[in-house]
Amino acid sequence: MQTILKWIVAVALGALAVQSHAQHSDVTFDIVAGQIVIEADGHMHRAGALSGNTQKLVFEADFGDFNQGPYATDDPGYVSHEVSGVLTPGDIIGFSGVGTLQFWDGTAWTAMTLDQVTLTDALGAQSTFSSAGTFAGSSSFIGAADSMGGFHSHIDYEINPDAAVGAYLIEMQLLGFDSTGSSQIYVASESYYIAINFGLSEAAFEASITALP
Repeated sequence: MQTILKWIVAVALGALAVQSHAQHSDVTFDIVAGQIVIEADGHMHRAGALSGNTQKLVFEADFGDFNQGPYATDDPGYVSHEVSGVLTPGDIIGFSGVGTLQFWDGTAWTAMTLDQVTLTDALGAQSTFSSAGTFAGSSSFIGAADSMGGFHSHIDYEINPDAAVGAYLIEMQLLGFDSTGSSQIYVASESYYIAINFGLSEAAFEASITALP
């Protein structure tokens, strides 16, 4: 009980300090020539260089949202570049996991971890990321476009309670479906990273982002 109370107090005291960061954590997308395109400006926190001189967008978050509990977060969310006209009303945006869960152990990124990150979609279905790979749930929907063709929705990300302190990295793509969710109508986005902090100091977490390959 005392540990939970300390966590609640810490979150409350830090809320104002991180408010502007949280307001800019959403993954912003547009539709360009029939493809979902993740915006490189606006809500993007950092771009990490990959081998072959390729750039992949990296979005940052922290487990421990006040309303989600110490092992979960609903950031980053997903929002259309414009509040209207980007999608056809009712279009569904979903996701697909890529690769394996990566863990920052303080010195290097590695796939050698026993922990897992679970994503719960808009219908309550769960997809998991682990060192063994990505396992899709029965659905992977983030939400549907509103009546104006705009989009803003969040899903839940959760770490197992006994997970090691560190940073966790998942790789995802955005998918676009018609209103039935059965037909993919947009070309999938290029993949992007979500790095989520679990108990590291801000400086240590930023060091993990800087060390991305």
